[in-house]
Amino acid sequence: MVKQTANLVKGGRWKAWAAGMADRVRRTGDQFTILWGTRIVLAAIGFFLGRAWIVGLFSPFFLPYYAVVLQTRRTAAPLVFLSIAAGAATVAEDSHRFFQSFTLLVAYRMAYGWMSRRQSLTMREVPAAVFGTDLLIKGLDQAVAGGGNPYAWWTVGLDAALACILSFIFLQAVPVLSHRAKVRPLRVEEILCLVILFGSILTGVQGLTVRELSVDAILSRYLLLVFALVGGAGLGAAVGAVTGVLMTLGNMASVYEIGVLAFSGLLAGLLQEARKWGVGLGAMIGSILLTAYASDWHQVFLGLQETVAAFLLFAATPRRWIHYAARFTPGTREHAVSHQDYIRKARDMMAARIDEVARVFAELGQTFGAMTGRVPRRAEDLLHEAVERAAGQVCLSCAKRSACWDRDFFATYRAFSETLTLMDIDGPVQPREAPQDLRRRCVRTERLVPALWQSLEISRRDVYWDRQLQECRGLVAAQLQGVADIMAALSGEVRREVLEATEQEEQVLAALEQIGLHIQQVDIMSLDEGKVEIEITQSSCTGHEESAKLIAPLLSDIVGEPIAVGRIQCGGGEGPCSVLFASSKAFQVTGGVAAAAKDGSLLSGDSFVLLDIGNGKFAIAISDGMGNGERAREESGAAIRMLEQLLKAGFDEQLAVRTVNDVLMLRSRDEMFATLDLALVDLFTAKTEFLKIGAVPSFVKRGDEVFPVHGRGLPIGILDQVAYDAVEHTLRQGDLLIMVSDGVLEAARHVEDKEEWLRRQIAEIDSRDPQEVADLLVETAVRMNRGELPDDMTAVVVRIDPCRPEWATIHLPGVRQLRRPMGPSGRRRAVEAT
Repeated sequence: MVKQTANLVKGGRWKAWAAGMADRVRRTGDQFTILWGTRIVLAAIGFFLGRAWIVGLFSPFFLPYYAVVLQTRRTAAPLVFLSIAAGAATVAEDSHRFFQSFTLLVAYRMAYGWMSRRQSLTMREVPAAVFGTDLLIKGLDQAVAGGGNPYAWWTVGLDAALACILSFIFLQAVPVLSHRAKVRPLRVEEILCLVILFGSILTGVQGLTVRELSVDAILSRYLLLVFALVGGAGLGAAVGAVTGVLMTLGNMASVYEIGVLAFSGLLAGLLQEARKWGVGLGAMIGSILLTAYASDWHQVFLGLQETVAAFLLFAATPRRWIHYAARFTPGTREHAVSHQDYIRKARDMMAARIDEVARVFAELGQTFGAMTGRVPRRAEDLLHEAVERAAGQVCLSCAKRSACWDRDFFATYRAFSETLTLMDIDGPVQPREAPQDLRRRCVRTERLVPALWQSLEISRRDVYWDRQLQECRGLVAAQLQGVADIMAALSGEVRREVLEATEQEEQVLAALEQIGLHIQQVDIMSLDEGKVEIEITQSSCTGHEESAKLIAPLLSDIVGEPIAVGRIQCGGGEGPCSVLFASSKAFQVTGGVAAAAKDGSLLSGDSFVLLDIGNGKFAIAISDGMGNGERAREESGAAIRMLEQLLKAGFDEQLAVRTVNDVLMLRSRDEMFATLDLALVDLFTAKTEFLKIGAVPSFVKRGDEVFPVHGRGLPIGILDQVAYDAVEHTLRQGDLLIMVSDGVLEAARHVEDKEEWLRRQIAEIDSRDPQEVADLLVETAVRMNRGELPDDMTAVVVRIDPCRPEWATIHLPGVRQLRRPMGPSGRRRAVEAT
């Protein structure tokens, strides 16, 4: 053994062995706690409930308690049975009371076994079974004793009724002690039922003293201190009142304890923020104040000693026990933290699940992308397949096959290849038009030439569908990757923590109330620079004006950056109204649209959209369907609607355009073409990305200067692979962006350089109003055709304006700028300013 230990130490395995032994001991202790810890606690409670009597006449506590334990924690029932019997034996003045208590327990156990064999006993049936058993046994005992007077029968009925009521109470309290209800916060009813259970235990402790100090008084004050620290003044006063009433039922001389304990619990709860010392001081002051008026100084001193003893027991209670109890008590800080932890875990689980799905989509996208990267078949391979296919149809049954393919293979193969090359260039040929070398060698030219053409068509079809399949795989890969990116971004949003900014919320609330607003709630979701989000809920709807004129300017001063109204959610009428205030963007877009249909029709083939995508970008798009009328409107409308939905969903603009193109190709066998002119304006930097697919040039007017923005590419829906150039320009404050359909540009039919003509027309317009500019452009195009409308015309004009707040900031004396929470570097992102 000594050698083995030395080897362990020498080999460096001693720590591992010690850690393993410690882990075994810990697991053994945990198993013991799980198996016997709860049983011992329940048995101890049963012992004191077996001792509990009300004014020496009623003992309604132990039977409902045993019944509930038997129903909810059956493994602990035998030990509880014995502990109740032991408790009853310690207070029974004669053997009759003990025999009655023991008979009640045995009778209920027999009744429970009989009912369980017939059918399962439910929770709702336990109080009825307790009432019946108590009434039957005590009624028989009263009858055997000689019947007695009506008062004796009245006490029997009242005892059974109290036992029934306590059954309902213990059904909610016992599961809390037996670890059945510790996975969720406790309801107020469960907390009160638990308090009543503890008060019932105190009734069974009466009569026990330690050096003239009453144990029940010490424990009642201890409970009062614990609940006051956990739940505050309300719970402390409730615990004091309930325990005082239950103690008075056991001893009517303690009636003054009701007021003493209730008032002490109230004062202790009011000093909750001072933690244990404040709670103890409050309970001591309450005890002294009321005891001094109800008793002599000896009793006052005795009560003070009992309070001090309770406080010492309270001070010795481990802090983690109190924190653990506070986690399940609604309204406590620990409960709020626990609830936030639960929400965080649920959010992390949801985000992890979204990440898993995103990885699946990304993997699928990579798989399809790998398929599209395959090298296409070479022309030599296709030629070889076509030759083999034709030779298999014609040459296999020919008598000269061996002469052509065995003895003169290369010359025969060259003749076949020359014929296929000629067909590939000039199309099908007649047998007499075939190359001379083939006609000289082959005796079946009449059959061979059509077979070669058919084989060439099959190869062409294979190449076409192989290319189509590759392009579809590429589209699917890009779309799957786009979905994966969106889901990854969504996962990041789900994981984003809601900012814990109680101090800042109170500061905002105080500032808003200072200017006379009635605010229900302030929730700060983000204080990051440029990404501030503050939601304010008012008791009644005041509309957009008050939010824009009062609240937003005040928040701008408090936060230290421009704040604007994001959205308003109002149920209408006098209900609450929630307004989201967010960081104001650097630029805003003001737009105007003018349109006219061909020949004055009501239905134009042009479609347009001006859309705030929601991620700091603004989209302007025009689509011109080929032709005019309803069909053109359907083409352009489909393109715009799909583009709008894809951009709002978060798809990249280039992937969105490609998806629209492919959908238009696949949705119908008929030709459906539409141009697409898209401009995406970044509202933070004014950087604008132009995507033009079959669209005419756009124009940017900066002061007196006008310059065009070109693009290339056929309309969407024509080619499988849409081709376009993404052009970027950084716009400036006051710039006008003019986008038109081809009907406006082509209005000057007799002008050679139409682009230059439209540029001059834009330059000659003095107005800076987007709507007026759009109207003048369409009007000029109509006048160029002497009032006729040869095509649909649409002009969209937007102006880039600085996003200045409409109202000046409001500064209140004494209101300081918000302190932003700690950033990742550990330093504050903004300094508190006066």
